[in-house]
Amino acid sequence: MRGKEELLYDVINQLEEESRELGIPSISREDGTLLAGLAFASCLDGDGLIVDAGAGMGYSTAWLILGTMGARGRCKVVAIEYDSRLFKYLQRASQALSKFANIEIINDNALSALSRLQGIRVLFVDVEKHHYPEALRLGAPRVKSGGVLAFHNAFFPRPPDEFFDAVKELGWPHIAVPTLAGGMLIIRKP
Repeated sequence: MRGKEELLYDVINQLEEESRELGIPSISREDGTLLAGLAFASCLDGDGLIVDAGAGMGYSTAWLILGTMGARGRCKVVAIEYDSRLFKYLQRASQALSKFANIEIINDNALSALSRLQGIRVLFVDVEKHHYPEALRLGAPRVKSGGVLAFHNAFFPRPPDEFFDAVKELGWPHIAVPTLAGGMLIIRKP
């Protein structure tokens, strides 16, 4: 009998193939494994939210769910997507993903939805890059101590300088990981 992780890999592979066929941009598998590791480490013994801000059709959401599966904590995954066309795909994906985790999907502007959330363990942001400074401003106080904020495309396409200035001003430990698909900036809340 196949384990839950193997069944989730089937969903991940299906979402990856669909996004490629439909021409919908998605994170790389390398970025996905990084997200799974962040979700695992952040939910290992606690509870809270794992938030995918700019979820698209749910590919990055599936990787975040994979990370929560091995953790003993009870984290809920929240996927936010504004685009109504992509949200329809996310709705369909969430039916399959709900077999593996407690998932909530929100059809709203990521910044607006983020302003209503609390108790975040992982915040993954993959929205228009000019919104990154505001996502950082809104997200930082909503992330639990020890939690992380991860911003996709830290190198390419590069977010505005204002975002990097805000990260430095925050003063929290951070690292820009040079993944093949544009990199990821990871910030840990003390």
